[in-house]
Amino acid sequence: MVYVGNLHEPDDRGLACRCVCRDCKRELAAHLGAKQSWHFQHKASDLACNPQPMSLLHAYVRDSLARRKTITLPDLKEDHHVLELGRQWPVPVRIPATTVDVESGRAEVWSDGIQPDVVYKLATGETIAIEVKLTHAVDEEKVTKLKKQFSKSLELDVSDLPATGIGADELDAVLADSRRWTWLHSHWVTTILSRARGDITWANKAWRPSSNPLPEPSPQPPASKKLDLVARRIVWAKAALGQRSAQEHSAESNQAWLGSLAKEDRAAISCVQLGLDPKRLPAYFTQRLEGRCSGPFEHHGYSWQPVVFMKWGLHREPFTATEVAEWAALAMPDRIGSLGGPVSLNGFSRPAAVLHLLLRNWAAQGLLVAQGGPRPESITFRAAFARKADLTAHLNPGQTARGTARDSTSYPLGNATT
Repeated sequence: MVYVGNLHEPDDRGLACRCVCRDCKRELAAHLGAKQSWHFQHKASDLACNPQPMSLLHAYVRDSLARRKTITLPDLKEDHHVLELGRQWPVPVRIPATTVDVESGRAEVWSDGIQPDVVYKLATGETIAIEVKLTHAVDEEKVTKLKKQFSKSLELDVSDLPATGIGADELDAVLADSRRWTWLHSHWVTTILSRARGDITWANKAWRPSSNPLPEPSPQPPASKKLDLVARRIVWAKAALGQRSAQEHSAESNQAWLGSLAKEDRAAISCVQLGLDPKRLPAYFTQRLEGRCSGPFEHHGYSWQPVVFMKWGLHREPFTATEVAEWAALAMPDRIGSLGGPVSLNGFSRPAAVLHLLLRNWAAQGLLVAQGGPRPESITFRAAFARKADLTAHLNPGQTARGTARDSTSYPLGNATT
């Protein structure tokens, strides 16, 4: 589709424009004179073909959208309510405008009973449907079908544009006008409302584990490729720990340093400190945890469980899961997520709840000692071993304790990781 105003005079005058009619497929001549408004005219003498200007405008906008490599989705502002715990809770949804890269765009895609004007596929795998409103808005029946088939759907209102058409620059201005866009649906809203329900329930109940601690670890599937990367960083980790030990950094400095590392480097540090071979990582440090508590630590255990034990596994003073979560927020920010979420009536954030599950498993497995109870908020933990050699013997029963895997070098836990 070509807008006559985007042609160039005199190069595109007359038949030189090489245009054909969208309806009858016959040649068109471009009239680009100074006396009349620029327009197309059939070369043929008969006038049986009479394309409708508004239909052409709709097709031009639709096809131009389908060719775009980026699209800016407007901001979304909606006020919702969710029913939870016997009452309605207000949930404002505020999503800023965002520009997304389009992997492919197609016009007039027939899909299970509906035919959106434009369908985008994004590199993320999301699909977005765009409807171009000329005379009638999308009805509820079609919106219901769009929700089932696409991640997001929007409507662009072009009903007030001139029938004579618009050019590429005018179309860019139309697309940038957020008032022309209407959100038909977005999976963002569904996700936000679902998260809000979970947050409301979490903040208005006392958290309790739903199962007993495991005396034997239930390991996750092996992360062999990742642990190969960790093994290749062991030499670096030994050198880095030796340097930091000699420099006598503060606990806060070491905490921030751990937080700045890649997850593989952080895992290598913990393996050196605990005398572990990454390629034979004990199941204690790749445990499955029930519930997973919707968000924090949604990562393989190798990348965070040894790091937690490195800090707290030989900690002689009693500590709580909340203290561990506060430490982990700086030492492993890419693993734990934000601590800014809701807190249960008995004081547990979601990260603290996940860590409590891990700590009580370690206590049942002999790696820690649990004190207090029966309520989780009354339980504290401390190390089960006074010496690293005793821990090594527990992790490797029947073997002679060595300081580290394949190496007798050891570093003071107090200097390097506390």
